[in-house]
Amino acid sequence: MNKRTLAIIATSPLVIKHHLPYIVEALREKYSVIVMVNMSNNVDSIQGLPDGVLYLDTKMERKIDLLADIRTAFLLFKYLKRDGVSIVYSVSPKAGLLGMFVSRILKIPIRIHTFTGQVWQTKTGLLKILLKIFDKIIYRFSTKVIVDSRSQRLFLLQHKVISQERSIVIGSGSLGGVNTRLFSPNIINRSAIRQKMSVGLDNIVYLFVGRLDVDKGILELVKAYSEVSKNVSKTSLWLVGPVETDIDVLLDLIKKLKINSILFMPYTTAPEKFMAAADVFCLPSRREGFGTVIIEAAACGIPAIGSRIYGLTDAIVHEETGFLVDMGNINALTDKMILLGSDNSLRQRLGHTAMKRAHSLYSQEIVVQGLLDFIEDELRHEAFTN
Repeated sequence: MNKRTLAIIATSPLVIKHHLPYIVEALREKYSVIVMVNMSNNVDSIQGLPDGVLYLDTKMERKIDLLADIRTAFLLFKYLKRDGVSIVYSVSPKAGLLGMFVSRILKIPIRIHTFTGQVWQTKTGLLKILLKIFDKIIYRFSTKVIVDSRSQRLFLLQHKVISQERSIVIGSGSLGGVNTRLFSPNIINRSAIRQKMSVGLDNIVYLFVGRLDVDKGILELVKAYSEVSKNVSKTSLWLVGPVETDIDVLLDLIKKLKINSILFMPYTTAPEKFMAAADVFCLPSRREGFGTVIIEAAACGIPAIGSRIYGLTDAIVHEETGFLVDMGNINALTDKMILLGSDNSLRQRLGHTAMKRAHSLYSQEIVVQGLLDFIEDELRHEAFTN
C-alpha cells in the first residue's frame, strides 16, 4: 500500500531544524514527507536538516510582501497539486495563511495548522486588526488546528479566533517536545563553555536564548541586569541568538548603563551547551506561544524567570520551577534575578523540580507520539465521513 503524502510548510528551515526534527523523523516512517520552506536562506540555516525527505523551496518571506507572497502561493499550489499531497501541516503565521489558503483551494482533505503565538497581541491599530483577521482565515481554512499551549488556546477562544470543536492542545503542550537526552545537566559542557566565554565556574550566569528582539523583553532584561550586577557578585548575562532589535539601540543601552559583563553569541547550533553552563534562564517576553526554551533549560536543571503571559504560564510553575513576573515590570524581574542569584539552595531546588517536570510532561517522545496519534485520528475521521 502506497504511503500518504504529507507536506510540512514553514517559513524558515530553522523552524524545521530546531523545533521539528524529531517530528519529521517520526512522520517519515508512516508517510511520504515533503518539507516546503524558504531554501534561499543562508547555508547555516539549511545545513543539518533531517534526512530522508524532499525539500522544496517556497521562497517564502517572513514579513508581509504582496508580490513575494503571491509568488509563494503559486509555488505552493504547484507543489501540493503535483505531488498528490493529502495532509498539510503548517507552522508559523505566514506558512499557515498561505498554506491553508492554497490547500483549501485544492480541497486537500486534512489541513492542520499549529498556532505558536500571536504576533498581533503586541500590535495596535489597523495592523493588529489585519493580523488577527489573518489568524481567523488560517483557522477557517484548516480542518483542525493545534495550539501549543493551553493558556494560548484559552486566549484564542476568548478572542473568538478558534472554536472548541476544531482546536486541540496535544498533551501538556509544546511544539515538538524536548530531547531530554540532549538537554540535560552536563559538567563537561558547563566547564568548556564557561572557559570559552572566559567566565569562572563560581560565577552566576543568567542566560537568554532566542531572537534578540524587543518583543522578547531583551531591553527590560538588560536594564534589570544592570541592577543585578551591583547586588550579586561575580555575575554574567549571556545573550544567545540572532539580532532582530536595532543592535545600536541595544548596544547604546548597555553602554549607557556601563555594563561590562554582558556577552553576546549571535547564533549557535548547540543551545543545550549554553543551558548546561548557565544558572538562571531569563525570558521576560511580551508574547510567547509556549516558551520551548524554558522547558529546554528546565531539562538541564535550570530554573527560569519569565513574564506572566499566556504560553509562559504553561512553561513555568510559579515558585516551583521558577518565577513569573508581570510583563514589563523591571523591578520585579530584578528582584527575582537577585533572589535566584543569591540563594544557591533555592536555585537548585527549583531547577531539580523543573527538570523532573520537563521529563514527565514534555519529552519529545510524548509530544511526537501525541501528534502521530492526532493525525491518525484525523485520517480515520476522514475515512469514516467519506
